[in-house]
Amino acid sequence: HYTKTVHCTQLVAKQVPYTVTRCVPRVVCKQVPVQVCVPVVECCEPVKACAPAACEPACCN
Repeated sequence: HYTKTVHCTQLVAKQVPYTVTRCVPRVVCKQVPVQVCVPVVECCEPVKACAPAACEPACCN
């Protein structure tokens, strides 16, 4: 059967705006490492004596 998982790649620097209040509030950007995640579908072999997840296909090792 098939199960939907999330594949995360290496950390990527991303510009994240945040507000700095110093006399006058202003928005500046800083770089934070974030993970780029994409949903992938993997084919999983069914295994005996494995409790199925509720309403979701499960991948059991």
